[in-house]
Amino acid sequence: MRTVVFGIFLVSLIIQSFANTVFSETQENHLTLSSHEITKTEYSTEVKKLTVTGYISNYERGEIVHLLNVFPSGEITKLNTTGTDDGNFFTIIHINKSFDAGEYTLILEYDGKQIASTTYVIK
Repeated sequence: MRTVVFGIFLVSLIIQSFANTVFSETQENHLTLSSHEITKTEYSTEVKKLTVTGYISNYERGEIVHLLNVFPSGEITKLNTTGTDDGNFFTIIHINKSFDAGEYTLILEYDGKQIASTTYVIK
């Protein structure tokens, strides 16, 4: 009976270890937006929220994550945030009437390197 229980325990431990290894090797740096198309606000007091989430594979807790928001005009603003122990992060971009219509590029920068990017459009 002990041998069977030990065997089941050992098999489940091996499966869990294998799953963790496979998952950690396939998860890459990424940047995700809650929406890729936003309708421009009409009123000066109206604000729309664009949620930015992502993952950094080699993230060290407490380090600053930089997000470069490139406007259609070429202007760049830098947003700073930090991540969790496992490399996940999120922040919110507040979009108001002052944002111009057009395509924006959001670049994820960590440890001095640009590691991911995505775009969104304001109509």
